Amino acid sequence: MAVFKCKMCGGNLDIVEGMTVCECEYCGSIQTVPQLDDEKKINLFSRANRLRYACEFDKASGVYETIISDFPEEAEAYWGLLLCKYGIEYVDDPGTGKKVPTCHRSSFDSIMEDQDFEMVMECSDPASRAVYRDEAKAIEALRIGINEVSSKEAPYDIFICYKETDDSGNRTIDSVIAQDVYTALVEKGYKVFFSRITLEDKLGQEYEPYIFAALNSAKIMLAFGTDYEYYNAVWVKNEWSRFLSLIEKGAKKTLIPCYKGIDAYDMPKEFARLQAQDMGKVGAIQDLLRGIEKILGSKTQIGTAPVAVKEGDLTKIGLIKRAFMFISEGEWRSADRYAEKVLDIDPEDGEAYLVKAMADLQVAHLGLLNDVTEFENNVNTKKALRYGSDSLRADINGYIAAYKSAEMMRIKAEEERKRQAEIEAQDAAKKVIATLTSNRQSLEHQLEESKQRVVVLESTCENFDQVAFKARKLSVERTAAAEKLSAIISRRDSLGMFSGKEKKRLESEISEASEAVKQFDVQLAAVSSQLNGFSTKEQAMEALVAARETVSSLETRIEEEKGDSRNDWSFGQAIKVLLSNPRIVEIVSEKDLKEVSTFKRFVKITFGRYPQASGSEVSDIEWLVLKNEGNRIFVISKDALDCKRYNESNTNVTWETCSLRKWLNETFVNSAFSAEEKNMIMSVSVASDKTHSYSTTYGNDTVDKVFLLNSTEANLYFGSNNSARVCQATPYCLAQGGIRGDNGSCTWWLRSTGAYVSNDGTVNFGGRGVFVNMNAIRPAMWIDLEA
Repeated sequence: MAVFKCKMCGGNLDIVEGMTVCECEYCGSIQTVPQLDDEKKINLFSRANRLRYACEFDKASGVYETIISDFPEEAEAYWGLLLCKYGIEYVDDPGTGKKVPTCHRSSFDSIMEDQDFEMVMECSDPASRAVYRDEAKAIEALRIGINEVSSKEAPYDIFICYKETDDSGNRTIDSVIAQDVYTALVEKGYKVFFSRITLEDKLGQEYEPYIFAALNSAKIMLAFGTDYEYYNAVWVKNEWSRFLSLIEKGAKKTLIPCYKGIDAYDMPKEFARLQAQDMGKVGAIQDLLRGIEKILGSKTQIGTAPVAVKEGDLTKIGLIKRAFMFISEGEWRSADRYAEKVLDIDPEDGEAYLVKAMADLQVAHLGLLNDVTEFENNVNTKKALRYGSDSLRADINGYIAAYKSAEMMRIKAEEERKRQAEIEAQDAAKKVIATLTSNRQSLEHQLEESKQRVVVLESTCENFDQVAFKARKLSVERTAAAEKLSAIISRRDSLGMFSGKEKKRLESEISEASEAVKQFDVQLAAVSSQLNGFSTKEQAMEALVAARETVSSLETRIEEEKGDSRNDWSFGQAIKVLLSNPRIVEIVSEKDLKEVSTFKRFVKITFGRYPQASGSEVSDIEWLVLKNEGNRIFVISKDALDCKRYNESNTNVTWETCSLRKWLNETFVNSAFSAEEKNMIMSVSVASDKTHSYSTTYGNDTVDKVFLLNSTEANLYFGSNNSARVCQATPYCLAQGGIRGDNGSCTWWLRSTGAYVSNDGTVNFGGRGVFVNMNAIRPAMWIDLEA
């Protein structure tokens, strides 16, 4: 038995040889594990995982690459590479306590389309493949979320990389120097990412979207370091290594190492070919700023001060400053008025036109633009671009380009989200269909029926001799009674025409003898039914043995199916997933399956079995989902299943006291549903219902498993469209007395006093006798999907 570390929490996993999926006893995470069949592989995985736990993703990647070179079919090594590539660290979810992934290295590229993920799928077995795919989906959702947030960030010119605190928690010299440079850069008009300030109002788990956006938009990174260890601190290295990776992929970016107090040769080897800046020299900041200006050009911060004015034109300077101040405060009319004053002095002042454009759109900063097309097409924007300085035009065009880029990222992220949602819906639909069309439910019904047959046959065999003796005795007595009747009839027929008195006496005897024969026939039929059609006890015993074998066989088959589908959903889980997403319903409905589809805007499912044809053979009952509450659903039968009187005696009753309620909750429930299904049917409070048309008593509220709709519910769930309430009766229902109207539909009972649904779908309050045997029955009930 090998000891391997949990990739979520780092706890020890006990892995038996051959396992590819296991559960961590410490954090409860289900996870994949490698084939630990080689000592070298075990050691390499231990080292790689230890580095990854410490977020040393680059170093860990190197070890995973070594594993792949030696063991090219090891899926877990490819998965390790992916975790490093996306900087995945598992943290505790404060809501659930479970380990969930957080991303420190987001990407524009989907993990689902990564070549390493394809290798994971190719090299894994079915059990681990499902776990890998679920984890990948979670990471992909995280990546899309990060990209959505980062796409809304305005582009940065410069990214400052440094270590904020030392091992004692004190602020580093690096941080102080970096802030001095940050202040100088901002004064020059550059947009700078400096985590101490930029992220000060963000939560720790929200950092990555902003870091990702800044790394991808910044043209320059300044990597500050006063200690070799600071340069190689985990999160410092995470930032500069990602920036270098972008450069290696062709991005036009520049990384400038800014060091102090260390030898240039002691910096990371990755900086060997880079032009560095010694911050210990006099005038280092000025030299650095001059170098940045050569790369980016001069910048003027839009919205705070004018780019260029004529020397000595103090009036114009003051006016443009006031105009931008009004813009920042949302005083649009005042800003426009001051811009006009500037234009009176200089009709070709680009900044004044920019103020007017921003006032037109009522935007305090170009980074807050909601519609760049409207900004581009604004007449004042066009004039700002025509008359503005090179720097101003560059700034305006930069914001426009950044907005379009962000919009493209947003569109791409949205398309990716929809693509992933469709994949997940298709996968879920397949699993729903597989669950609801599986043979297990049918087998469980067969098992229930077979067990009932065993009980009947056991009783038949146990009492066979006694019942058979009684049947023989009754047969002899019936023969004697029939012979006596025949003799009396012969005597009557032999009398002459003048024997009226004697004939009358014999007619009375014939009537008595005939009644005796009929009684014997009734008794014989009852006794014979107890023999269940068997002529001998041996036949009954053979049938009992066969029935017991059938029960055993069905139990074995059900257990085998359960074993083969360990990861399958239960019926309740499948229905919950189905109803959670309209797209899944749409996909499933396209298959036009008997077990699950749509009907008259309702989702239709099958649950339980009851006679449907004119004979007694049972088949699946179809139900319409009237209401979905997540963990439970309210359903009504699609068709009328049976025809019964509201009450078996012609007396005044309420829903509480009627025989139909008793039949639904006893006979119907026990005959239509398996033990497992009965456990899912909820006992609920059913409100008594007073019909406005009658002043009769309406009884008390009841607690039922199965019931009928009342008049209010019939209108609530089916709406004002009568056709939605139109219901067909099954052939079995018609055989029991159900009446079919001209349109082929039937009337069906409501539990409200004197109310029913006519065959045209209207809710009828015209009244109908409780003893009438022509209204059909549509049972309704709540199903617990978590039972």
